[in-house]
Amino acid sequence: MDKKECKKVDEKNEYQKIEGKLYNYYRYKNEIGKLKATMENMEKHIKEIEDRIKNAHNYINLDVDIASVCIGERVQTSSNGTSYFERQLEHEVTKLQHEKIDKIKRLYKMDRRIRDMEGLICEMDYYLSPLDLEDKKLIELRYRYKKNFSAMAIEMNMSSSTTHRRKDKIISNLYT
Repeated sequence: MDKKECKKVDEKNEYQKIEGKLYNYYRYKNEIGKLKATMENMEKHIKEIEDRIKNAHNYINLDVDIASVCIGERVQTSSNGTSYFERQLEHEVTKLQHEKIDKIKRLYKMDRRIRDMEGLICEMDYYLSPLDLEDKKLIELRYRYKKNFSAMAIEMNMSSSTTHRRKDKIISNLYT
C-alpha cells in the first residue's frame, strides 16, 4: 500500500468515526433525559430502603402459629444466644443492605454513562457550532431523523447529489 492509499483508508476511518459520533450525539441527547429520570427514581428508592432499614423491626412478621405449635415443656434455646426475632431482623436488614448496594452501584454506572454522553455532546456542540443554519439542518436531517438523501433533498430544496456532496464536505471539515 502506498501513502495515498493509506491516507484514503485513514480518511475513510475518520469519516466513519465522525458519522458514528453524530449518530450518537443525537441519540445521547434523547437518552440523557431518560437516564436522569431513572437516576432520580433510583435515589428515591435508596432513601426508601434506608427508611426501611431504620424501621425494620416494624416490617418483621413472626410466624407465631408455627412457633406456638412446638411449644411444650422444652425450652427453646439457640447456640449463639439470639432470638428468632433477632435472626429474622438481621436477615431482613442484610437483604435490604444488599438491595441498597446494588442500587447504588447501578446509580454510579448511570452517572458515569451520563458524564460520558455529556462529554461527547459537548465535543460535538463545539464542532457543530460554526456551521451555518442550513448545514446544521442538513446534519440534523441525516443523523437525528435518519432521513435518506432523497427526503433530505426534498426538504432542503436541493438535488439528492448536492445533499450528498454537501454532507460529505461538512463531515470532512469537521475532522480537519
